[in-house]
Amino acid sequence: MTRPPSSPPPAQIYVVAGPQQPNYAAMLTMKSSGTAVVLEIVLGLLGIFGVGNMYAGRTALGLIMMISYWVFQGINILLTFILIGWVTGFLTWLTYTIVGPLLATQGVEQHNQRVLAAQTPRPTAPGGPTPGSPAPGGAGWQ
Repeated sequence: MTRPPSSPPPAQIYVVAGPQQPNYAAMLTMKSSGTAVVLEIVLGLLGIFGVGNMYAGRTALGLIMMISYWVFQGINILLTFILIGWVTGFLTWLTYTIVGPLLATQGVEQHNQRVLAAQTPRPTAPGGPTPGSPAPGGAGWQ
């Protein structure tokens, strides 16, 4: 096929694929509430609170629990000189022993809900656009 000498060469379309993003939703796994509770209680007996919350994905809350427990216990040690520290020290430990596992269980439930939401495909309306298909205006669907 010959073309007239004044016409431009035919346009060529190149599709360049960018780097593929990993599917992080597939990498998330469900976590066990029982494991979070055991971590909180067993390590709590040793005075290490917050590990169950870290397991649940709430690292900041776990660190806050660890640090605040020992800050409060330091205050309770100072209060032992007026004898009230023996009572408040035990109450601090008891509070962290009860609240820690409850917060860890809640964190695991939230984590598992996020995992399920990330792994569940979003439904589309019948006849509606699907992700990746062009919109009627010509722009990609967002």
